[in-house]
Formats: sequence, structure tokens, C-alpha cells
Amino acid sequence: SASTSATTSASASASTSATTSTTTSATTSVPADAIKGQKTVAVAALQANLSEVLHKAKSEVVVVKYLNLARACAPGTLCIWPEWSFPVPFSKSPRMFEALAVFPKRDKQSWVVGASDRGAHGELYNSACAIESSGEVLPQVYHKRYLVPVGEYLPDWIKATPLRFMMFGNNKLPKESSSGSEPVILPLKQAKIAPLICFEAAYPRLCAQSVRAGGELLVDCSDNR
Repeated sequence: SASTSATTSASASASTSATTSTTTSATTSVPADAIKGQKTVAVAALQANLSEVLHKAKSEVVVVKYLNLARACAPGTLCIWPEWSFPVPFSKSPRMFEALAVFPKRDKQSWVVGASDRGAHGELYNSACAIESSGEVLPQVYHKRYLVPVGEYLPDWIKATPLRFMMFGNNKLPKESSSGSEPVILPLKQAKIAPLICFEAAYPRLCAQSVRAGGELLVDCSDNR
């Protein structure tokens, strides 16, 4: 997925336009009749073009960049942080998210945040969560269902062949993520958010499952670096 984006489950597209720059905060409005209850939602897609992996940036530098982008958005905005932008395990670090929630409360915004999570046995998930404008951290967390081969997990046909050794050397494997199994709805007051991550938005089946689960607004958290 090229950038963080949002579309409504009623098939109305919330097209985002932004001037090309090293950092962007693109804002758009969803048509009033696209969401149940005749709501209008202002959406800001945040993109810092800054990565721990590609740019060797420290995680705190990345987070501060996104905090500044969010603060530049108007009150009442739904701010979308891309995947991995707050690389803290949601279920294991509630105080970190409570500390983060001070900022959307201050600016009267609601946020969907690209985070990580850990399972009961230490499994790593590429995740998304949400924070209300009141400062409440919603308890729901979404785990990405469709992982990127090689990028997020190593397929068995590589693990079991010489390709594994050609790519990673002897007795070495890349860090892998686990996949989620179901859609999750983030019930913000502005709209019931159905999160997707990266190229999941390209798969109609995943989008349809999220809508059938009760989503009013499809939100794709993608890191376009």
C-alpha cells in the first residue's frame, strides 16, 4: 500500500491529496451520507518517511516526528499513524499507551496507531489500536492477518530449501511476525473503525470481513517510506 489511507464501508472513497515532501499530514473528509447516522469525519493520514529499519532512526525520534505531525492537525481530526510507528507491544505496555493518550486528549483528536503486540507465548504481531479524544485507550487491538512473505515471515518453501542458507546464512533466520485470525473493530465515537495494515487493503475478502464485523470506516495503516 502506497500510503496511509481511509475509505468508508459504504464504498465511498475518502481520497487523500498531499503535496510531496519529506513529511506529510494529509487531511480529507468522508461524505456525510457514507456513515450511519449522517456523520462527517475529518481524517489525517500521517507519514513521516522515517524508519528505524531503513533510516536507522531511533524509535523515540520516529515517535516525536509523528507527535509533531499530529499536533499540526485540527481538533476533531481522526489521525492515522502508519504501521510500526509506535513499536510498543500493546498488551504488555499499558502505561506507555496511557502516556501516549495525553497528546490526542490535549489536541481533542482521536487516533488510530500502528503498534506491535505480543501473544501469550511471545508471538510478535503487527498491530493497530485506537485512542479516543477523551484520552481513553480502547481495549481492542487488531493483529495483521495477511503477512508479507519474506518481509514479515519466511515461507516453508524457503525454510526447507537451500534458498534459506543463500539468503540468511547457516543457522540464521530473520525475525518473523505472527498473523491474526479475525477482523477487529475499534469503536471510536466518531465511527466504528475497521483497521487494515499495509497491502491487506488490496484484498476484497479481508475488507468485506471487516465490514461484516461492523466496521463503518476502513482505515489502512501503511508505512510508505
